[in-house]
Amino acid sequence: MKHPFQLILSTGNLLFTATKNELYVFDLKSGNKIGEWIDTFDSTETIKEKVKKEQERQLKENESKKSKTESLEEDEPTKKKRKSNNSEPKIPTPGEGAPTIYNYIRSLKLSNDEKSLIIITDSDKSGIVFKLDLSNKNNGNILKLIKRQPFPKRPNVIVTSNDDSEIVMGDKFGDVYKIQINDPELKKLDSESDPLLGHVSMLTDLIVTKQDNDQEFIITTDRDEHIRISKFPSSFIIDKFLFGHESFISNIVIPKFNNNQLLISGGGDNFITLWNWVKGEELDRFQLDDLIKPHLNELHLTPSRFQNEENNLKEYCVSKIVALEKINSIAVLIESTNQLFIIKISDNFQKLELDKSIQFDSNIVTITASYEKVFVGLDNDSNLLTSIDIETREIDQSNDIINKVQENYSVEVNSRDEFYPLYTTYQLRKRSEH
Repeated sequence: MKHPFQLILSTGNLLFTATKNELYVFDLKSGNKIGEWIDTFDSTETIKEKVKKEQERQLKENESKKSKTESLEEDEPTKKKRKSNNSEPKIPTPGEGAPTIYNYIRSLKLSNDEKSLIIITDSDKSGIVFKLDLSNKNNGNILKLIKRQPFPKRPNVIVTSNDDSEIVMGDKFGDVYKIQINDPELKKLDSESDPLLGHVSMLTDLIVTKQDNDQEFIITTDRDEHIRISKFPSSFIIDKFLFGHESFISNIVIPKFNNNQLLISGGGDNFITLWNWVKGEELDRFQLDDLIKPHLNELHLTPSRFQNEENNLKEYCVSKIVALEKINSIAVLIESTNQLFIIKISDNFQKLELDKSIQFDSNIVTITASYEKVFVGLDNDSNLLTSIDIETREIDQSNDIINKVQENYSVEVNSRDEFYPLYTTYQLRKRSEH
């Protein structure tokens, strides 16, 4: 059986997909695969390097202590007991019950000029930059690896600056770093490096944008309901906060229409919010309960220790919001459901209202949108991908290109037990044991 797409990203006539540690690019005119890259990085080498450095540090420390206390004459038996530091360091083995370690692609992001693709890898906590060489389309691989930049902590979200000169990366510890995108030299980043800005909890999303006066801003969200707007690159200057969410925020989007002044946010709450982020005003809230509760399933059951007496308490979260620029709307995905909501921004961009609810035969894993289509990745081994015409808001029932893409996609597994995590946004929800 084929593994579902974990991530998809579309632009123009290109569709980028990520499954496990494999990246593919498809031509949406022909359905042919025109790019591929597999992350073969061996994470055990990184662990070996860390273990070896720690061994060397301990040896130096022990020798320093010994030199201060031992006599000038050292007996021969003691020398023979010394261990050589040239031996291969042992790799720590996780004990029973330890969480599974996954090495997979965590994020796909295009630069603003759509000439570069930036991804996040799990194997070595890196941001990787590819140039898109469309002249190499007929040779089967348009991906040209430019840079692999390791970060001190695991990256969580990555974008480029407005002029595409820099990568801006947020990590799971709440810090944001920036590096030059075209500089082939790796920037030396470690735990002592100064971040661009920091949150006190896990950073979940970020956007770099600007106003009409060319003042640049970085908008960051975290697991603690915060939306922070800071000057960029002088991000120590906080411009404002957007308050209103009561749970984690998983996704924010700034559509291109209405002069980039609108921001839509969603996450663990039962609503999504429309903001004028320039003025710091909440414009509208769109309530989700009535729409989604009839479609919740066993995947939404609250963990047993937080359940109610009837053992039927369910929770849901927004996992993805994409802008549909052609029709001044957004598409909203609720994790682990088969529903996709098209929500229109109406009343002179002041209000959110339901345009259409679209139901699929399987749960939706992820979505992306081009100007004409919404592409939907499904949790279905025989139908992994489908599309929706944005103009009509109808599912394309017969699409030869989509079928060709699926034929040219080749990540096979023996069973669902080999699937990498498909639904992970819900893990952002904070819980109290008391």
